[in-house]
Amino acid sequence: MKKGIKTILWIAAIVVGLPLAVSLAAGPIAKGYLNSKGEKLVGRHIEVQHVGVNLLGGNVSVRQFTIYEEDATTPFTHFDTLQVRIRLLALPFRTANIRRFTLSGLQANVLQDGERFNFSSILDHFSPTDSTPKEKSSAPWRVKLHNLRLSHAALHYADLQSHKQLSLPDINLRVPDFALGGETESQGGLSIAFAEGGDLLLDMNYDDLLQRYRMTATINDFSLENIEPLLKDRLRFDHLRGSVDTRLVAEGDVRHLLASHIGGKVHLNDICLNADHEEIAHIDSLRLGVNNINLEQNHLDLQSLLIDGFSLRYEVEDDGNTLSALLIEQPKDSLAPTSKESKPMSFEVGNFTLREGKVIYIDHTLPDRMKLTIAAISAEAANFSSRGTNNMRLRCTLPGGGKLQGRWQGKLEQWQDFQQLHLAVEGFDLRQVNPYVVAYTGREFEDGIFGMQTTLNINHGQLDNLNTIDIYKASVGKKRRHFDPRSKVPLKTALYLLKDKNDRIQIELPIKGDVNSPDFKYSKVLWKTLGNLLVKVATSPVRGIAEALSGNADELDFLPIASGQQSLSSEQYHTLNRLSTILKADSHVEVRLERTATVDSTLDTQVRQYLEDQSVPASQFSFGITDSNSRSGYLITSFLTESEE
Repeated sequence: MKKGIKTILWIAAIVVGLPLAVSLAAGPIAKGYLNSKGEKLVGRHIEVQHVGVNLLGGNVSVRQFTIYEEDATTPFTHFDTLQVRIRLLALPFRTANIRRFTLSGLQANVLQDGERFNFSSILDHFSPTDSTPKEKSSAPWRVKLHNLRLSHAALHYADLQSHKQLSLPDINLRVPDFALGGETESQGGLSIAFAEGGDLLLDMNYDDLLQRYRMTATINDFSLENIEPLLKDRLRFDHLRGSVDTRLVAEGDVRHLLASHIGGKVHLNDICLNADHEEIAHIDSLRLGVNNINLEQNHLDLQSLLIDGFSLRYEVEDDGNTLSALLIEQPKDSLAPTSKESKPMSFEVGNFTLREGKVIYIDHTLPDRMKLTIAAISAEAANFSSRGTNNMRLRCTLPGGGKLQGRWQGKLEQWQDFQQLHLAVEGFDLRQVNPYVVAYTGREFEDGIFGMQTTLNINHGQLDNLNTIDIYKASVGKKRRHFDPRSKVPLKTALYLLKDKNDRIQIELPIKGDVNSPDFKYSKVLWKTLGNLLVKVATSPVRGIAEALSGNADELDFLPIASGQQSLSSEQYHTLNRLSTILKADSHVEVRLERTATVDSTLDTQVRQYLEDQSVPASQFSFGITDSNSRSGYLITSFLTESEE
């Protein structure tokens, strides 16, 4: 009996003592092997201060572990403590059951030089060769992971060629339970603190049986300064300021990740972009309510979009503008190829609101610097979509106290098919656009208030635009000396002739054209139409005054007379009566009546006598002979006796 007990005790001592002895020896042996054979293992020098092994408990601990760069003196990665506990009895059943995995104080410096990284040689060390025998296929392993923690890790990335840098000074990861190859539900979480401010929190649930996941991403007070180095490869700017708060929930099937449902909310606060020592753009607040982001369909479905306190500074130079100056031209080789099967981006917004917007427009291409500030911009739209027909209302204030209100209905995609725009401008001070007026006419407005009603329609590429212009007390100054304007529009004369007795000008300006034509440019057509009108009025004062008085200038360019006619008819007297009314309305207007060869010269006396009987001074009309033989009668030309130009 005593012998049996002694045998049992010996067996127990061996069972307990042998693993204990192995554990005591394994730690120092592993430490010495890592310190001396690190280059053989990973191709780099390794230093470790402590390795502890406990086979009975399945515990392994490592402290102060460092892998060096290729120079064997500069640390590449380091951690303070690694603690692992594994259930050894599960290993024969091809199950890796890790009960605890804790890594503390991990630090890594990642350097990129072109296509090579400072860890590329480690990857090369483990790259298989052609002579490497292929492993035989075997039954899959099951992995069960419990209580995984990554505490206070730090990552620093730097691109040696572009000088980009990214620092994540505090990364924390927790995975309470995770399994692969089983029928269990896994949970995990991740927190990252960013160097320039803000943190990211991730919580995730995964069902291995259904292969479905749910992940919640929360970003708190993330500073946009963190992404400055990444953006400066594409944009040319001085500084980007602002913060982001986000909570998004993604859920779906891991086999179809692009079809996942992603919803939540995004808040951007105090966004400011500076370039060339100027503030280019600023947003006080931007708030998004996200119904779903569908990456598979490339579709963005927003419940709401609110932009509050938006401002933009837009400057035009001879060689470009503010926005083009921001873009850095990319080499063609660096542009990723576009898949022919990829779908274009589409979006829909349940409620869109823009409040308190401001645009500062500066044009440096004119002889005089032009600056316009459009403020108090607001816009509202419901069910705003890239694919459908939209309705939007907008309002803003113009410099000098004017106001603009508008209503737009139209499409964004295939915009040439359908557009309707109604705009109303009132109380706009014409002096605000003097730099443009000087550039095109050589004069500037000294006074004048502008109003306009615009109706613009586009149907299947055909533009039909009617502008009703109302101008009160418009006056211009002297023409600049030694200045060559871009056009020869006689602005002062035209304004003088277009004014009615109440010092008001009312014009209807129709514009038509094919917007699909490569030569079509709305501003160019508008100025040409307006310029032609002003030239026409200035070179035919009679027509201009007639239109101002009665709206009808027909029959005032030519007075038809039959060949051989000896006396005037009632119809001809009626035309002369209208002409006399115009001449009496403005003493600066003079007309010249030039008869064709078929008209009897005695009719000059009858016309003269009639105009004198109507109290028209003889200084306002004269007679002559024209070489034109196309028609029989008097050709009537008019001009100002005292040139307003």
